Amino acid sequence: MWDTAVKIALVGTQRQTPQFESDDARIARRLDRSFDGDASLADAERTVLQVAAIETLRRRAGKVFSRFNGDTPTASFKDELPLPSAPTPEQWQELFDRVDVAELLPPCWALAAKTGVRLPDELLPALLDLGKTHRNLRSIVISALGRRGRWLARQNPRWDYATTLPDTTQIDRSWQLGTTTTRLFLLQRLRETQPSRGRDLLASTWNQDKATDRSEFLKTFAVGLSDADEPFLEAALDNKSKQVRAIAADLLARLPNSALCQRTLARIRQSIEIRQRGNRLDLNVTLPKSCPKAALRDGIDSKKLKKAKDLGERSGWLLQQLALVPPRVWSVEISPQKLVERASQSDWKPLLLEGWAVATTRHPDVSWAEALLETVEDIPANLCDADDRNRALLASLSIERREDFVLRHWFDRSQPLGKSHPTLSLLQACCHPWRDPFARSIVDRFCREIATGKDNYNWALRSTFQTFAYRISPNLLPEVANQLTTVTPPGSYWEQTVNDFLDILTFRREWTIASEQPSIASQGS
Repeated sequence: MWDTAVKIALVGTQRQTPQFESDDARIARRLDRSFDGDASLADAERTVLQVAAIETLRRRAGKVFSRFNGDTPTASFKDELPLPSAPTPEQWQELFDRVDVAELLPPCWALAAKTGVRLPDELLPALLDLGKTHRNLRSIVISALGRRGRWLARQNPRWDYATTLPDTTQIDRSWQLGTTTTRLFLLQRLRETQPSRGRDLLASTWNQDKATDRSEFLKTFAVGLSDADEPFLEAALDNKSKQVRAIAADLLARLPNSALCQRTLARIRQSIEIRQRGNRLDLNVTLPKSCPKAALRDGIDSKKLKKAKDLGERSGWLLQQLALVPPRVWSVEISPQKLVERASQSDWKPLLLEGWAVATTRHPDVSWAEALLETVEDIPANLCDADDRNRALLASLSIERREDFVLRHWFDRSQPLGKSHPTLSLLQACCHPWRDPFARSIVDRFCREIATGKDNYNWALRSTFQTFAYRISPNLLPEVANQLTTVTPPGSYWEQTVNDFLDILTFRREWTIASEQPSIASQGS
């Protein structure tokens, strides 16, 4: 009956009259009652839905589980750390269902680790799933699991990433015999703790691995990347797979002393000449006449930017190579600020600014990041996403300089807030705990927008605002709550956003207080 119901649902009840037969007398009688009297279209649709519901229940009830033949797992150890006095597991779960857990967990766990409490046991499955889908949070998840969480991780292969690494013999066996997923998890863990061991393990099967697997394995080298990886990555530049070659080239480009960076620099010095003559700064660019094979081997895609707006094919070759070289090689005698100012006045402004900006994300440099951020809105985005690039530039700065720059950028642009406001993406890049003066300034600006702006449904703006609840100190809750509730019109689009914002901040405030007053009764539970 299931196949028939699916077929009718696809073609429509107007084109095919439902006709179902069942060996089960009770189901047959149920279907017969659907056609008492004249069969109407509504009756036909109802019958299809009834059959779908019946068959779904039958399938669930008839599922036969495999027989477990292994050893019964030993009971978990008790955690010695106490639980906080609040919030309750139910309150945690309710918030987990409504907010971005990936945003909520880091500040909560940082406080828990500082005060010596643990997360409720009921949250451990959700916590382990979070680490499964958010690789950047795995170190936090693993540290937050406790003894009971580590025991739980061993009971489900899905959570292999959180288990203790096996001994050397078992590592070799897991690598040789494991599935691609298992091997990837193993390599990720090794690159975090023993990067050279992970590299040697990958090298042992490199020639036998499929190209798609090699690509995924090689991406793990972004963690623990060092000059020791260069020989392996250099050899990967000759791999038959274009994707493998591209990943290897990108990794080598992040090693400032690599032969790839030196080769690239030698080539582009023939195209870019920078010379200081008294108070005059000369900047001359000569486009390459061709893209040499050596450049193609080093990751340059001769056709990648062929159709880019305002960028010719030869400009694209030079841009890609400029983005590989550490920007500091251009500022040995001349400051990045002067170079950026001079480039902004030249005909080569788009090429030079974007090349230097992408290079700075690969080779973080505070002076270059500050100089480029001043012209951030004038930098094209041919090589990578503009928001990702700008966030990487901002992340190069200290917290104080980052906040000062964003505030200055914010108040220099007084246009109404909207998803296209240039400062919003920079604000989202401020993922650190905000200092109180910075937080107050941002809340003040949004209060003015809520009070005077049009009450339009602006999802991008409201979702951005909600993320600020994870950055602001929960100690500011009373004054922030008073500001926001005063300016938010009842029934407006902003009302639900403000309520969610305050719920998150309230939860963090309660967690802060509770973490400092753990429940003695929960110790050893």
